Amino acid sequence: MYEGRPAFCVNWVDVGYYPLATNKLNSFQLLLVDRSDLAPGAFDTVFNFDKVQWESGGASGGVDGSGGTPARAGFANGSDEAGASVELDGSGT
Repeated sequence: MYEGRPAFCVNWVDVGYYPLATNKLNSFQLLLVDRSDLAPGAFDTVFNFDKVQWESGGASGGVDGSGGTPARAGFANGSDEAGASVELDGSGT
């Protein structure tokens, strides 16, 4: 439950960066919250970040978890259609 509504929760705890690094770890959470009160099948997404110690991995040009192309946070439905994806403000910086 989240604010009195049914919710599905996924936790990513102590996630290292590529390739297999564990000296810096990120922990974050995704909640999908039922909003069928607004429309059939409607839901809210809630992202929670506990700790962010790295921003990029070796495949993205990062060194020791920094530099290169930063990781991004958001979601997509897998298509290239307009409005089919959302990237969180500040993501990729």
